Amino acid sequence: MWDIAKRTDTVKLLGHQARVTCLSYDMAGSTTLLTGSEDTRVKYWDVRSGKAINTFKEHSGKVNSVQFSPDSRWAASGADDGSLKIWELSSGKVLFNVAFPQQAVTCIQYNPLSLALANGSTDRTVKYWDLEKFESISATTQDSSAITHLAFDPDRSPDILFAASGENIKLWNIENNKLLDQLSIIPKQISDLKVA
Repeated sequence: MWDIAKRTDTVKLLGHQARVTCLSYDMAGSTTLLTGSEDTRVKYWDVRSGKAINTFKEHSGKVNSVQFSPDSRWAASGADDGSLKIWELSSGKVLFNVAFPQQAVTCIQYNPLSLALANGSTDRTVKYWDLEKFESISATTQDSSAITHLAFDPDRSPDILFAASGENIKLWNIENNKLLDQLSIIPKQISDLKVA
């Protein structure tokens, strides 16, 4: 962790056995952090102490994406083993586990306004999940390449989702699985996606 004003590190989080590939900071005012790694582990950290609160070991491939739920009670993770998992942070239990054979889960994004989650994968689709019933709501048609980034737009609607894949950004009404717009940035590759 860095103190940007002083340009120094304040805490070093040591514990993964390989490169950290993703992280998510708890934006609900807590001092906790999630990290995913090439070591197939997800770690839940107390940033003040620099200690791991818990280590989740159920993935068997590199972890590509981690995220806190909007209420900070759960964490989601997606990995190269094709699995999407929802963890209860207080108990460490897996609440939801779905596997997609022959593909990797590349990105995940909680809907900030409803109990739902989207995931992108190397099968070039976005899947949308109801987290009250733990069942599928929808899946998009295939894009031209793997889905790499997802972002909801809560200012427009709780169902508006941006999905990036390679050189495309698509705007979906994910609840009813309707493509609303598309932007191609050829020959560039999209390296990140945020909605402001």
